[in-house]
Amino acid sequence: MNLHKHPDFPDHVMTESGVMVYVPLRKKLKTRYEVVRNSNMAYCIIKCSDGIRRKVYHEDFVGGVPILDQTLTYEKIFQEWGGRAIPGFEDYAIDGAGVVYRVKPYRKGRGRRVPFVLHPAPRFSKEYLVLQEKNTGKRVHMSVDKIKLLVEEEAQEG
Repeated sequence: MNLHKHPDFPDHVMTESGVMVYVPLRKKLKTRYEVVRNSNMAYCIIKCSDGIRRKVYHEDFVGGVPILDQTLTYEKIFQEWGGRAIPGFEDYAIDGAGVVYRVKPYRKGRGRRVPFVLHPAPRFSKEYLVLQEKNTGKRVHMSVDKIKLLVEEEAQEG
C-alpha cells in the first residue's frame, strides 16, 4: 500500500484510495466533497499544530503543494502586495488588485489570530463590504469602488 505524506502535516497520511488517516490515533478522517469548476473536489478538515482547522484538498496533499505558507501576514499585505490603509477604517487595508483585508485581527472569535480577506457581497450590480469604524464601532456598508476612491484621494492629498 502506497501512503502519501505531506511536509506541512507530519501526523497525517493519505492512502491510494483517498482515505486520510491521523496516524497517532489511527483515526480515519471524514472525506467531504465540494463542487469546484464542475468537478467534485475531495477534502478533509485537519487541525494543525497551531490550533487552526484548515480545509486541505486531497489533490494538494498528494501533489505536495505548500499549504501552511499561504497564511496572511501584516508585512506580506503592505510590503509585498502594496497594500494601503483605508482612511477612517485603520483596521482594514486594500491592495492594488482591489482585495480588502482585515489587517488587525479580532481579539475574540474565529479570525483572532491572523489577518484575513473580506469577501464582498453583490448588491445593486456592485460589490459591497461591511467595514467597522475603529472609534465608534459603527458598521458601514461601502462598495469596493468607493473604498478605492477613498484610498486614491488620500494618496493624492498626502
